[in-house]
Amino acid sequence: MDIDAFVSAHRPTWDRLEHLVRHRSSLTGAEVDELVELYQRVSTHLSIVRSSTADATLAGRLSALVARARSAITATHRPAWREVVRFFTVSFPVVAYRARWWWLATSLAFVAVAWALGAWVAGNPQVQATIATEEAITQLVEHDFADYYSENPAASFAGRVWINNAWVSLQAIAYSVLLGLPIPYILWQNAANVGISGGLMASRDKLDIFFGLITPHGLLELTAVFLAAAVGMRLGWTVIAPGPRRRVEVLAEQGRAVMAVALGLIVVLFVSGLIEAFVTPSGLPTAARVGIGVLAEVIFLAYVVVLGRRAARDDQTGDLENAPDVAPSG
Repeated sequence: MDIDAFVSAHRPTWDRLEHLVRHRSSLTGAEVDELVELYQRVSTHLSIVRSSTADATLAGRLSALVARARSAITATHRPAWREVVRFFTVSFPVVAYRARWWWLATSLAFVAVAWALGAWVAGNPQVQATIATEEAITQLVEHDFADYYSENPAASFAGRVWINNAWVSLQAIAYSVLLGLPIPYILWQNAANVGISGGLMASRDKLDIFFGLITPHGLLELTAVFLAAAVGMRLGWTVIAPGPRRRVEVLAEQGRAVMAVALGLIVVLFVSGLIEAFVTPSGLPTAARVGIGVLAEVIFLAYVVVLGRRAARDDQTGDLENAPDVAPSG
């Protein structure tokens, strides 16, 4: 790249951004919009300079200018309530939507493993005998499985379930720093628990009770866990295959986006915890309880698809810092 020609072509843009940053306290609405636009443009210039030339002086100047512009934009940030609205209408759904194929693959793999294990346990008395004694299985099937949902006050049970599920989801996301390698093991453990429990219930012709109790809250709960695992593994894959952009830049951007999922799932799992505590053990007919769970699942998936697709069409990434200081990748 001809660095002199590059500087000559873009110096007016840099000077204009410098002027806006210096006078940020008295900018008009149109000038604030211009500030944001020039900040994004100069951020791209900075990325080009870093990747195409060894001119440390120019890179340092542009880096300082971008940092000051970012500070100016932050200082003139929108009200906090608008940030909350943007989080739930853009940041969270778009990251979930962009991870949809990882999400779908994770869900199908989990269901396949759980179903296979359940069928194996249900059809093999020898396998059941290695899991527990006949008396223990009878106690589980006839009492413990159903009693689990009603043996504690609903409010405290909801809190405990919420914390536990949030912890599992955050674990899955946190393991992305290890390339996501431990995440399949976490999913395996949960699939094994579901499959073995279902298999034992099926072996005693209690499969209707099993699905009647886990479906109301389990649909939304497991969907949230699958999403956490999907974005965690997707982030791990980003480290391995970052594409044409620098690995550190892609990892930073995707890492901030994944945090949007972590925060959003806290809310989703709170809802599933409420369903598990107040709906699952309630005296409502099974069809009504299952219907509530299905409705919650449909609403959540529609929310992700509709808002996530819209944000993806607008090239949103879900980056919490909203700082696109990297060159476009295509």
